[in-house]
Amino acid sequence: MKKLLSFIVFIILIVILFLGYLSFSETQKKFYTNKQDVLKDNAIKRGWIPEILPDSAYNIHEVHNIDTNKVEGSFQYLEIDEKNLLSAISKNSNFKFEVDKEKNKVLFFSNK
Repeated sequence: MKKLLSFIVFIILIVILFLGYLSFSETQKKFYTNKQDVLKDNAIKRGWIPEILPDSAYNIHEVHNIDTNKVEGSFQYLEIDEKNLLSAISKNSNFKFEVDKEKNKVLFFSNK
């Protein structure tokens, strides 16, 4: 009985340590519904989201590694913002961008 109890305690400790490891992962993922959510989280100031994010941006995803500072993500936008967005992208050097005009979607990657 003592061996079984020791084994159960051992398994519980392993599970707790594993869950702790996962919660301190260096890679973090975020989803934002819209630009207002990004601003509330200060994601642009921290460099996880490009400054060129248009006001109409929605469905915003980003993944960043706090150790390497590598960032990748995507967002969608309304067509009304396309002209200004494309102009802003051409002037931005902190990120690389891929634009899908048919889907009004932008993929972004850190330029580091």
